[in-house]
Amino acid sequence: MSRLRKFALILFGLAVTVTAGAIACGTTSSTATIFITGIVIRAETLTAGRGCGTAAGQVFQIAAVVYQDNVDPSTSQTTRTFVAANTYDCFTDVTFVNLPLGYNANANFNLNLYLFDASAANALNVPINGTNVPLAQLSTSDPATASAADQALLAGNPTWTTTCTATQSDEVQVLASCNPIAPGTTGVVAGNPPAAATIQLSTSEFAMANGSSAVCTTNAATPDEDASADTNDEPDADASAQPIAFDAVRIRARVGSSIVSTVDLACGTAYVLSPATPAPADFTLDVGLMLAGVAVAQTTCSATATPGGTSMATCTPIP
Repeated sequence: MSRLRKFALILFGLAVTVTAGAIACGTTSSTATIFITGIVIRAETLTAGRGCGTAAGQVFQIAAVVYQDNVDPSTSQTTRTFVAANTYDCFTDVTFVNLPLGYNANANFNLNLYLFDASAANALNVPINGTNVPLAQLSTSDPATASAADQALLAGNPTWTTTCTATQSDEVQVLASCNPIAPGTTGVVAGNPPAAATIQLSTSEFAMANGSSAVCTTNAATPDEDASADTNDEPDADASAQPIAFDAVRIRARVGSSIVSTVDLACGTAYVLSPATPAPADFTLDVGLMLAGVAVAQTTCSATATPGGTSMATCTPIP
């Protein structure tokens, strides 16, 4: 090689190095610094201990679905909104850029990650715009399509799953925080959807305002029979404090004026509303006490449905 050609190659190499450094650092006035807002999950953290490849037991493709849980402060209701979905090769970082903010500029995002080995990935199709396409072609920013894809991925025999969270910040690529990767769907089922809210109410006894109680019975006389059986002409001094017998309850659950459900139960049967949706939300239970099909008393109970928790309803005394 001639000395002139060697010198030309050296100058070219220096020019490439200087230009690359200027772009990376943004130190020259002629190069604009570019900041990217987004969420990233490093590929090596998902393939660690499993490997990246086509062999059984190796990660081959990774599908990610992004969603938000937005709480409306005026109603305390939580709405799950899907944002986007995409598939990545095992050596590619999971990356979502400039995700749209949710209710009240909510920048908190959740991700469901579905990891497939080659056999599972090649056997799966997912719905995109009404058409089932190979897993590798999954890419959408349409909420309805992302939601449908999430259901298809959950039912698509993933090899491993996990959930991640991240808060998007302007002009920063934020690393998501992920739970341990678990086999099958257990990594997603454990964290998404959240455990259901449950409301319970005992139907064996209800307090009365006069200090007595309404008590469950399975062989009480009807109200008319009970009245006719009383042959004492003198009024009972404590008649107002007599207990009320009932053998069934009718419970109507509502949030505000919106009725959620109505059920009839034999007294003594625990009332359970699960899942109590929407949650979180304040529920009102309108409780009617029945005896031989006749209404004998009523009360109102209340409980707050909390995701992942069981709330015992409390009742106002029967007047």
